[in-house]
Amino acid sequence: MFQKKQGLFWLLTLLMVGGCSNEVATKAGSDLPSAAEPPVIAQEKSNDHHKTHRGKPGAEVSLRENPVHRLEPGVAADVDLGLSASYNQGEMTVTLNTSEGLFILEGATHYAFPLRDNGDYSLPLRLMAAEPGRYYVRIQVVVDYQGRQTTRALSAIVQVGPDTEPRQKTGTSEGVIPLPAQETVIQQP
Repeated sequence: MFQKKQGLFWLLTLLMVGGCSNEVATKAGSDLPSAAEPPVIAQEKSNDHHKTHRGKPGAEVSLRENPVHRLEPGVAADVDLGLSASYNQGEMTVTLNTSEGLFILEGATHYAFPLRDNGDYSLPLRLMAAEPGRYYVRIQVVVDYQGRQTTRALSAIVQVGPDTEPRQKTGTSEGVIPLPAQETVIQQP
């Protein structure tokens, strides 16, 4: 019984290897594509590369510069957020909102730009916050490029008043509370 199964296995293996051989199909005059030529279905998919995303997901949009925008408490100030997009056609929609306590006094919270060759786009705003602290302008970008929508979320930092002190103390032992500890070492054979 075992010899019959083994013989059947080798027979099927030889048939498959012979059937897959390029020489057999060529000698028979078959119209089947050779192994060197990709099938038509694979060629159609490879031409559709703009709908296949490889690499980091998201729209190719970034802040031109990402400095910390400094404001004084209770004083309105002009801030120009610049975006850079690496598209040559399509449309970019930008929606802005701020963290609690930061207000957009002038400027839109919704923008729509037609995309052009590696363009820079300006978002002029007038901002104000009454209390000192760190705030953020959150920027949601949607790019419609060749029928495909991609998004990117960005944030611009707004510091109102002086920088807050770091929360971690470095190089000092003040405030360290020593606690008793007991250590047990277990050796395994």
